[in-house]
Amino acid sequence: MIPRVAGPFLLVTLLLAAPAAGAETFDQYSVRQAGATTVHRIDRPNVKRALTRYDRIRVSPGDRVVVRAGGCVQTGGRGSTWKRYVDPQGPNSEDYYSGMIQIPGVTDEPRRIEGVVGHTYIATASGNVSLGYQDDDFGNNGYSGHDDGTGDQCRGVGPAWVEVEVTKGTPVPVSSPRYNRVYQKSVHNAYERGDDKDPLERQLGEFKIRSIEIDIHDSKKQGLDQPPHGDFYVYHADLFADKTQCRLFSECLARVASWHRSRPHDPLTIFVDVKDDWKRRSPADVDAQLRRAFGSGLFTPGDLMRACPGARPLQEAVRGACAWPRISEMRNKVLFALTSVDGTLSAYQAPGVAANAAFIAPEIDSSGKMSQWPNAVFFNLDSDHFGTGRDVYHAGFVSRVFYKWTTADVHGINDYKNWRPAVNRFIHHIATDKVDPSKNPWTITYNRNGFPFRCMDQDCALLHEAH
Repeated sequence: MIPRVAGPFLLVTLLLAAPAAGAETFDQYSVRQAGATTVHRIDRPNVKRALTRYDRIRVSPGDRVVVRAGGCVQTGGRGSTWKRYVDPQGPNSEDYYSGMIQIPGVTDEPRRIEGVVGHTYIATASGNVSLGYQDDDFGNNGYSGHDDGTGDQCRGVGPAWVEVEVTKGTPVPVSSPRYNRVYQKSVHNAYERGDDKDPLERQLGEFKIRSIEIDIHDSKKQGLDQPPHGDFYVYHADLFADKTQCRLFSECLARVASWHRSRPHDPLTIFVDVKDDWKRRSPADVDAQLRRAFGSGLFTPGDLMRACPGARPLQEAVRGACAWPRISEMRNKVLFALTSVDGTLSAYQAPGVAANAAFIAPEIDSSGKMSQWPNAVFFNLDSDHFGTGRDVYHAGFVSRVFYKWTTADVHGINDYKNWRPAVNRFIHHIATDKVDPSKNPWTITYNRNGFPFRCMDQDCALLHEAH
């Protein structure tokens, strides 16, 4: 170990573990120190293991933590197979080939490193930082035999590296995360549960779900019989075939509103899929139903805009100096977001977004589409576009994802293989039909204190559900 002075920092370099004869070298550790700030650097982090704890990189409550990373990794196989350690590209990169990081008091689980780099965090717990890698076969990973990589993503780029900058600070109380910094299970077609048949009240209560979907129609199938004036039918494909818990939109809302009034709760988000155009019903009919059921319990686009005076359009209300409110500031509030075809959503907002009772969530397939909806801060995605969720997250907006098997067959994210990419790409509302957590523990997003969300950039372990 040979120390040397580099600028204001004291630099120390060493190998964390001596490699066996002939083995590839991983985890080349160096450290720079300047006052209260320590920069821990790992060159060639171990990519043959899912997670490695680094005893020399330790954080304590109140420490400020910044992560930087870059470089590439040999992932094995034929042809050009090197990939970026941060934000890898190419086949299967949604699931594999990414560096992972876990920071005590910052991330409550290992996360893809691309969502952590460049942000400043305040740790709320003590412990050691861990780095890892995502793959289904670690045996051929490493840093030998450099090539330009899949799609030339590693041309002129060397082996992976990570820097964890830790500045000692004073412990601060655990703060409630902002609404766009948590993710959660969202129940697809919550009004009918197929074989589960779990009523709405059980979903919201026992299962601690705070995101559901309701489909509304202005007539029965094939245009037969309209619902009562100003109301909508609730069903997926056929009113008579579906196991719908509530036949009318007003009935579904009344059941949820009764639960809402019976106890304090963290914010509840309801996605309403408007299945028909506005020929028989109008946007005003939707708003009237929402206001009648929830009144002042609604959190509306106008509420978001009032928190950021002068914000026009709506996207400005969550960008720059403005931001989404914290979960603690949204307790006992209910948010609605309408999904539908573009024309239906545009017509809903036409009278004026500040007066709408609900947000809209247009379906997009690329990040460039966000700017086409300046008054949208929710976006709907299908499973072919998990990656767009990352862009929605970084833009400060909120995403929801569902699984598209074919154009005519859509359902929830119903297996772990697809759930993990949704989490890795920072999707906020992950729609699923797997409602019962005892049968599908991989869908759980609440903690042992009942807090119903997972935090994207802080540890949720100490947070409590409103009660």
